[in-house]
Amino acid sequence: MLRISTPNRAFDIPRWHPDGNYFTPTEERNYKFVTTLKGTKTRFARATDPAKFLELLTSQSIHGHHNNMQVRRELDAVVQEFDPYQKGDGVYYLIGHPDAIIHSEPVMNKPRIFLSVVPGSAAQINEWRNR
Repeated sequence: MLRISTPNRAFDIPRWHPDGNYFTPTEERNYKFVTTLKGTKTRFARATDPAKFLELLTSQSIHGHHNNMQVRRELDAVVQEFDPYQKGDGVYYLIGHPDAIIHSEPVMNKPRIFLSVVPGSAAQINEWRNR
């Protein structure tokens, strides 16, 4: 996926979340690669209170799928941000797993070109395409 964004305020309050499964779960772990070609990088964090994070994430999913600003503020209070990047790098991380990495779109105060890749087999790609 290639996403181009103009400056906006949509993520001034982070949308902290782990990615779920893009395909039917299997024994094999799935990963995603992200990089920003222009603009601000994706943000990454660890939960400082995993139980509270999960409770809030569940509440957010039930009450408006990532649009509840109060829940987003509360999620922001129970994570500690870290920077896994080296200059010019992308990040390859686990998805669709209890240990999936927590991340958010960045504050977008300038144009952004974002690239993400979820590798999959031909069958998995067809499954995703047919949704």
